[in-house]
Amino acid sequence: MFLLPLIFILGLVSLYFLSKTFFYALGTITIIFFIVENIKINPYQYVWFNLPTRYIDIAKNFELEYQGISGRELAKSLSKLENQNICILANPLHSVRPFLNNTKYNCFDIWQKIDTNYKRPFLAVQNVRNLKKSLPYNCKSIHETKFKLLFYKKDLTTGKLLMCD
Repeated sequence: MFLLPLIFILGLVSLYFLSKTFFYALGTITIIFFIVENIKINPYQYVWFNLPTRYIDIAKNFELEYQGISGRELAKSLSKLENQNICILANPLHSVRPFLNNTKYNCFDIWQKIDTNYKRPFLAVQNVRNLKKSLPYNCKSIHETKFKLLFYKKDLTTGKLLMCD
């Protein structure tokens, strides 16, 4: 992780001394690509491994979204559901709770109770670190939040809303 920036800097300096025209042309294209992709994936962050993820499935080893940003979009999907007198399991709770009407949704609990004998039916927000886990027992995905990188065919899933019966 610390060697990559050093290798990158050495490569840029070498390219500059080799051909200034090529250096400026490549630099301009890279900056434009970076800006356009940051706008496209907003509010998610651009990280250095977004480029390699187009060639390798990096999502299976790394978290795509570790701040709970997808919670806002998942909360919008929750608000559209008819059955609002149902408990919601989430971790962290603040990823969806602030975006919901407290009079309609007043039952929240932690994600860790999903594999216990918690009273069913309930809704669960699967995001952050929990996204790598498979679907829990008797749960089905009813909504997914996703984003797509430029020049990449696959959607990257950042959160799921589950209905557990």
